[in-house]
Amino acid sequence: MARINHDTVELWQGWQRRELRVDRCKDCGTWVFPPRPFCPGCWSDALVGTALGGAGRLVSYSLPRVAPGSPPVVSGVVALAEAPGVRLLARIVGIEPERVALGMPLALGWWEDDGGVYPQFGPVDAAPARPDGGAVGGVADEGAADGGAGEAGA
Repeated sequence: MARINHDTVELWQGWQRRELRVDRCKDCGTWVFPPRPFCPGCWSDALVGTALGGAGRLVSYSLPRVAPGSPPVVSGVVALAEAPGVRLLARIVGIEPERVALGMPLALGWWEDDGGVYPQFGPVDAAPARPDGGAVGGVADEGAADGGAGEAGA
């Protein structure tokens, strides 16, 4: 888990509630990410956490080499549609690694690992598992116990 400090605590608390929030400057409208105590545009400290739906597009990705028999984990940089200029590094799931493509539309999902909840993204047409086992639109929620293979099939 990454470090939590006074600048990032609200972000991490939101993630634990499965809520993606990005600060926005109340004075000039600049999106502020990563979290910091003031707006980089106007230096105001009037920042407001804004909930986002999590739609985005893939702008960069990496497919690291893994040990034989281990599933590959695609890491990507996602440009958030609702917050121009904000890019989030996250896992890309629900798609075969060789089918991942720059510019592809992505939807937000969540995964749990080592007691924390983190955002992840997958193709907009993927259907995630709800806590009750049904499906809803977006990306599968995946747990650490199964190595990241959620019910939607990562």
